Amino acid sequence: MDDVSLSIGGVEYSGWTSVVVRRSLDEFCSSFILEIVDTWHTSKSQIPFSSGDPCAIKAGKETILTGYIDDIGIVSDSDSHSIALTGRSKAGDLVDCSAIYKTGTFINQTLVDIAKKICSPFGISVKTDVGALGKIKKVSIQDGETCFDFLNRSAKMEGLLLASTATGDLLFTRAGKSKRNFTISSTTNAARCEYTDSKRDVYSSYIFKGQTLTGSDYRGKAYKPKASASDTLTKRYRPIILQAESQAENARLSVRANWERNVRRARAKKITYTIPGWRENDSLWDINSLVSVSDPILGIADTLLISTVELSLDDSGTKTMLELVHPNAYSIFELGPEKAKRKRGSILGPL
Repeated sequence: MDDVSLSIGGVEYSGWTSVVVRRSLDEFCSSFILEIVDTWHTSKSQIPFSSGDPCAIKAGKETILTGYIDDIGIVSDSDSHSIALTGRSKAGDLVDCSAIYKTGTFINQTLVDIAKKICSPFGISVKTDVGALGKIKKVSIQDGETCFDFLNRSAKMEGLLLASTATGDLLFTRAGKSKRNFTISSTTNAARCEYTDSKRDVYSSYIFKGQTLTGSDYRGKAYKPKASASDTLTKRYRPIILQAESQAENARLSVRANWERNVRRARAKKITYTIPGWRENDSLWDINSLVSVSDPILGIADTLLISTVELSLDDSGTKTMLELVHPNAYSIFELGPEKAKRKRGSILGPL
């Protein structure tokens, strides 16, 4: 079992009695909760850390989160201190703080270049694993808009996800393709399984509208570009019209519509497995990778995408909660008709 430590200013604090570290493709910031009955010093000593302190969470020698302590709760009596810490990755500042940049408008720049200008004052680096990105003709920060809301608004137009790395930096990504050499089995290694299915936010068609101008220099006649994506698995008539988050032409709106349809459909059905330990084949469980699943009860024998990982430690030991979605979740591509065929006996169905 990994020794979990909190590193602050080069000093590592271990012996935590309860640990939760959570990462998710649907939650930009990684987060942590640490609890302990304090044995580091006498009851008359000062607590050795404060809210706002920069920190790192480590499993053994491996860093799994880099960020800041948000909150500290202390219960003290004559015998001990009970301490609870909560915090988030460095990217939490992008969620909390307003985006500020000169005129507030970016013209003919890539999303990575834009993000670097927004993130630089926070000491946050920007990376991408999806190759070169095209230039965005024009996008402006809305008054009071947070850094995350602004960047996420632009990322959606590119069919991209924002993720926080173990070092606390920003990563633009899409659904992962790497597969783990492990099979989750409901009959052998999964201690618990939960399944949810909700069509509340799923629609039969997603219609995106925008407004831009013709011509490479935005001079000319105004027109209203439009694109749509249909969900053939939705049996009822349920259309939704959405406005594009930034100026875009039909091709980019088509990417946006496909991405919205795929994400909503994938989020409608989620499977959660809890398995012992934090590692498989000496590798920590992490988000955005594929894993095989064998579950005769749910009728699943397939490869799914890990969308959320929650590592936890308590009196019973270490365990990992894995939330899985369809592997085509977060895809920007149109889905062919062959992908609309339901696997016999599987409640997950296709994407």
